[in-house]
Amino acid sequence: PNGGACFGVVRAIKLGHQAASKGKASSADVYSFGAIVHNPKTIRELEAQGVKTVEEPAQVTGGTVILRSHGVRQEIEKDFKTRGVQVVDATCPLVKKPQKIAASLGSRGYFLVLVGDANHPEVKGVLSYFGKENYLVTYKPDEIEKIPADITKVGIVAQTTIEVGVLNAIVEKCQKRFSEVAVYNTICDATSIRQEEAEVLAKKADVLVVVGGKNSSNTNKLVKICQKY
Repeated sequence: PNGGACFGVVRAIKLGHQAASKGKASSADVYSFGAIVHNPKTIRELEAQGVKTVEEPAQVTGGTVILRSHGVRQEIEKDFKTRGVQVVDATCPLVKKPQKIAASLGSRGYFLVLVGDANHPEVKGVLSYFGKENYLVTYKPDEIEKIPADITKVGIVAQTTIEVGVLNAIVEKCQKRFSEVAVYNTICDATSIRQEEAEVLAKKADVLVVVGGKNSSNTNKLVKICQKY
């Protein structure tokens, strides 16, 4: 079975530790804009090395800022660079993919259906690259009915940690209603594989323990899948 941190999280943690070491050597402040990964143990380790986790751009007053693995809104990254803050981009490369697709869909006049959690930082980042107001963020296939009647072109993008079944149900709804539907399955492989294996294990086991951060979308999706069985 597959388990443990995916490559994007491993990469982000490595970049975080490297930034912390450079900050110590030069006596410069090092910030993480939001939790670099959704794992409290990792955050505590980085904070012990002097990395300050902040939630507001104004709290970064200089030095170095690490952009979390989930990505940040486009305007926040631009603000840091404009102010001369050194940026370490720990955004997972697989999160950059839906950002780029959203930007392309926006420039081509599509209505965006983003399958995910509206409050998740990854989703907020992707929406900033879309850059328009004609979008719907949802987990629920029935909410597709909220899309205005005059829409004909719909582009579907997924939060990287969403359940495959949820994405498929929303795609099916859209394909029945709209004349043009562009589907981009941006769920990362590590997520898909862990979800499939969690389902197999849950069907066999009397008890299943999911180890992860309670604030992690990945962890919570695995729990949700296991609870079915």
